[in-house]
Amino acid sequence: LWGTLQNFQSSGTFVRLPAGFTGKIHSNGSIFRAVVIKGQLQYLGANVKTLEPGSYFSSKGESVHQISSKSGEASIIYVRTDGEYELTSSRE
Repeated sequence: LWGTLQNFQSSGTFVRLPAGFTGKIHSNGSIFRAVVIKGQLQYLGANVKTLEPGSYFSSKGESVHQISSKSGEASIIYVRTDGEYELTSSRE
């Protein structure tokens, strides 16, 4: 949506996750924030949390967020960060 996906540069992007997606978001920025816009995610941390639209997850510093889209439709998240991030898919 805005900004550039480079370290120390703020940006905001929409990310579409297909139904059944399981994977990780590797964040290299000092701040990472994500809000669920559509669909339903499971956040796979120390405790599994179900994230409905309006729910969010965030971190400071380099981090890895493991997520899964378990709804029958694609999920959309809004990501705001000040660095690069990479989305990787896991095969089940």
